[in-house]
Amino acid sequence: MEKEGAVKFLQVPLTKGSTASRISTDGLMETMKAKLTALLPSNIQETIKQNVEGFLSNSEGNEQYNKAQNGKLWEMTNYFEAGKNMAVRQSWFSDPDKGISFFEHNLETLTLKHAFAYSMKHNMDNVFPIIKAARIHLSM
Repeated sequence: MEKEGAVKFLQVPLTKGSTASRISTDGLMETMKAKLTALLPSNIQETIKQNVEGFLSNSEGNEQYNKAQNGKLWEMTNYFEAGKNMAVRQSWFSDPDKGISFFEHNLETLTLKHAFAYSMKHNMDNVFPIIKAARIHLSM
C-alpha cells in the first residue's frame, strides 16, 4: 500500500526523436537545417558519435565496447539498452545540444520503436551465429 502523498517516478525508455517529433517542437525549417547540417562531411563523425553514444563508448565495464574492439561483437545492439545506464541518461539530459526536442515524445511511436528494437535484436541474434560461421568457413 502506498503512503499518501508519496511520489512515484517511472523510468521511461529514451530514444532519439523522429523527424515528426522534432518538427513539432523546433519547427520545420529548424529541423531541416539541423538534419542537413548533420550530413555535412565536416559533421559526419560527430553525428556518428551521437548515434552510438552509450553503446560503443569506452566507459568502464562496457562489454560491448571491448567485444567490438576485438571484432567479437556478434550480436545486435539495441539503442534502448544505452538508456538504461544512468550515467548515459544523465549525460543526455545535461547536453545543451540535445535539448527536449532530441527525444521522442509521442508515446505511441516510442512504444512501437521499443517493441521493434527488442524484436529485431531477438531475431538478428539468431542469424548472427550463422553469419559468423560462414565468415569463419570462408576465411579458411
